[in-house]
Amino acid sequence: MAAQNNLPANHSLFLNAAVATAEKVSKPPRNGGQAMKIEGDWDVWIPMLPQLSELPWTLQDIAKVLRLGRTRENFRAISPQAIERVSFLLQRPLLRIIREAKRLSVRYSKCSKQEIQTSIRLVLSLSLAKSCLALASKALSLYFMSTDRFRRSKRTRSGLILSVGKMFRWLVNMKVAPRIYDAGVIYLSACLEYIAEELVFRAVTNLEGIDQVTPEVLEEWINSDADLWGIFQPYYHLLSGRTVYGVTDTIDTYAAPKLKAANSPKAGSPRRRGLDKYLTTTCVTSVAELTDLVSQAQQRFSGMYQSKDNKFISQVDWTSKAFHTLCYFMKCSHQDEDISDILAATRRAHSHLPPLVEWLRVVSLHSEHRDSGLVDDDDVRQAARLLLPFNDCEPRSFCAGESLCLPRSLSPAATVVSFHQDVGLRMLLSSRSDIIPQALAMLGPEKVNAINIQGMTPLMCACADGNEALVKTLIEHHALLDTQVPNNQQIYPLLNLEVKSWTALCFAAVKGHVNICQILLDAGASPNGAMDYGRDHQAETPLKLASAAGDYELLSILLRKGADPYISAVNTTSLSPGSRGFGNAFAAAAAHGHKNILRKLLAEPGTRRDSDMLSLAEILSEGSLKDGGVESKLTKKRSKALEEAMYHSCEHGCLDITMELRSLGVPWNIHCWSQTVGHAYEKAQKSFLRCLLRDFQSMSADEYTNDFCDDGLVILFNIFKECEDFALSKELASVLSNCFGSEPLQEIKELPITQASIRIGPDYINSPEMSDVTFLVEGRPFYAHKIILATASKRFKTSISTRWASFPSTCHLLFIISTQKYELVIQFLYSGTVDQPHNQTTILQLLQASHFFMLYALKRHCERLAADHLYCENVMDTYANARLCTAGELLTFCEGFILKNLVAMMDVKNFRDALFNNNGQDLLNALRSCLVHRIKTRCLAKLHGRSSFKI
Repeated sequence: MAAQNNLPANHSLFLNAAVATAEKVSKPPRNGGQAMKIEGDWDVWIPMLPQLSELPWTLQDIAKVLRLGRTRENFRAISPQAIERVSFLLQRPLLRIIREAKRLSVRYSKCSKQEIQTSIRLVLSLSLAKSCLALASKALSLYFMSTDRFRRSKRTRSGLILSVGKMFRWLVNMKVAPRIYDAGVIYLSACLEYIAEELVFRAVTNLEGIDQVTPEVLEEWINSDADLWGIFQPYYHLLSGRTVYGVTDTIDTYAAPKLKAANSPKAGSPRRRGLDKYLTTTCVTSVAELTDLVSQAQQRFSGMYQSKDNKFISQVDWTSKAFHTLCYFMKCSHQDEDISDILAATRRAHSHLPPLVEWLRVVSLHSEHRDSGLVDDDDVRQAARLLLPFNDCEPRSFCAGESLCLPRSLSPAATVVSFHQDVGLRMLLSSRSDIIPQALAMLGPEKVNAINIQGMTPLMCACADGNEALVKTLIEHHALLDTQVPNNQQIYPLLNLEVKSWTALCFAAVKGHVNICQILLDAGASPNGAMDYGRDHQAETPLKLASAAGDYELLSILLRKGADPYISAVNTTSLSPGSRGFGNAFAAAAAHGHKNILRKLLAEPGTRRDSDMLSLAEILSEGSLKDGGVESKLTKKRSKALEEAMYHSCEHGCLDITMELRSLGVPWNIHCWSQTVGHAYEKAQKSFLRCLLRDFQSMSADEYTNDFCDDGLVILFNIFKECEDFALSKELASVLSNCFGSEPLQEIKELPITQASIRIGPDYINSPEMSDVTFLVEGRPFYAHKIILATASKRFKTSISTRWASFPSTCHLLFIISTQKYELVIQFLYSGTVDQPHNQTTILQLLQASHFFMLYALKRHCERLAADHLYCENVMDTYANARLCTAGELLTFCEGFILKNLVAMMDVKNFRDALFNNNGQDLLNALRSCLVHRIKTRCLAKLHGRSSFKI
């Protein structure tokens, strides 16, 4: 209970958002967020990670990751229990990454690529993080370079398997940050995919004598892998750089060699380069000793391969206060009474404390994230919160009055100017009007409009800090209101590219300081922020920042001042940090699920120009001017903006927003429609689902793409299988039938005779003249000729040459065939033709006989006859016989017939029974494969300019 009281406040809030409360369960789960007793050396109570009640992936997603990734060759050896275990374990690195991202997002109230990237590097080892980030960078490049941006899923556009849209919605529900961006979500999804794949891949390739991958096999490998053991532990704090056997003894976890070895060891195999003793130090006795150890460690890293990670560790400078703070955490005697008792009761207490190399890694990453070349005491406190149990500190937010940390690499002149500007800003923050002239003089020749080393003016700092009095003072002294953050890190080395081109109003808006925004706007600040948007100047407007955060009051103020919701400052062809974000305020609001914000934006009439009006051709291509009696205000800008908004709402599962946009006349595309159908079914919104199914006719067949086959059809067939509402099933059947189309089915062609068969005419059928074999069929004798039978059928030939050769004068019994079928078979063998049966039952019996006797030409002939006599009542019997006789052409024809007449088939009892029996999934899979082939064939035909096709 005492341990629960020691849980930090921010962790409690995180638990409330992540899991069901403890009161809802009678017995708390092992990882349900409660402090629990740890077996082994740590016989104490420590805080645990929560167990998520809802995951942003499914078991099918994890199985697909393993089936298509590097483990594909060993996928059959992976047990279902192992897949479940991977899915369960994956939530732990997810929680660790988003916990760090949530804290890092406090600075600018956003979670973008930069926050997720730093969180990944904080939680994962160097080698694992580099691999994850390489995959994530590739996925993000694919995402931004993809075509048909609003007609393909974000998952498909980025080449991933985990749903990016579902991950985005999950992060919004978890309240990781007021604003979340696609780039960050793609990085997170790619990282989780790689971790899941890497865990199984290492276990399979490094453990010998394994026939099947089970949960026990995975646990065995995790216990011995320094890259994986720490991130999969259930504790709140991070036990990185070690395994279950203790601290890792290799520096390869933290740095790479300058020269790659000719024969590098496999992943997970023992490394040769040891970890120096001073790097594994967990406790120190003085600041002087710690300073010396850090100096030795930096020299060691400077001799390693100068990658981005260890280069920063070796070159970053430390403040004196940072050394004192780290010494405080590394001295065992500093701990409070509870922790001292824990360490005293632990025989190997030092082995559970983070080594010095882990401190260096984490503090340098925090310093790097804030674009500083100097480690300060707060960086150390942030590292202690991550690496030690029962430690917490406030997330680092933007503060204009925080100590200025300048790297030693900065020139003396630039350092002096930066310190003067810092002193001048602190003087302004003191709220003393009598020293304002001296403060302005300290800022330099540009005075109130001076730009500091971070690329920010005093007005920007005051707006971000929420200091209304200082904002008014700066405006009175003629501060420029629309100065932008520059885009030059050579001149401004501590510049954060994520805020380039921001104005003071953007900083006030991102922090939600409504009163300061009102002051700036009343003073004449542009409500749209930076206006000179170019290829390299991509800023987010204040209106988009307010829309994404759901700030209704600020949004109303900006709209009253003339803010334009249609401004798109996102360059879709650029991969720079500014390329993240949304194209307009409508899309930002829809992506985050803010319906009230979207309604407010839609209520603004805006200005209409002649160039914004849609042409007649565009109106006809987009759909009707009216939808449900509500006239749409069709302008080019509005149509494009709402199209993007609908795309994001469909991807993220905001069903009510999607349907509201559709009611305004926003046209469907097949991707958005199918995603919305899936969300409506998941949320049991039958009224929405019926409207969506009836609205399917508004899309043309040109919408059916390969992506629809991979995603949309899976959703539709899953609903078709699970839906218990007969009326709804019939409407869905109509949709699937329309997807199949009305084009005629491809006729089954006769099989050409490839071998020379002997034909002696119908006169010798059942004639004793010159016959050399006799059959008894249903008690009647039938005469035949061995040479005719042997040349036409392999089965006859085998029987004649073996079994019947011992009894040449005996009548051979045929039990499997009736007289009528035998006569038709013999007729075909002797003359090459057969009387056309007019009964489907007779045709199917003849099909079975031709299959048994391996008469392939007769079998194909029977398939064609069966297809000609096909109708709804007998198609299932025909389909069953076709499967029994492996009649592929007839199978395909039956599947096409069912799809083409699916609405009528829903009234056939044996078809409905077949859908819901144990083999119903096989039938649905076959129908889906047939429909996919049909759609892809149609697309291929259009690609080659053919207007019609058959399948």
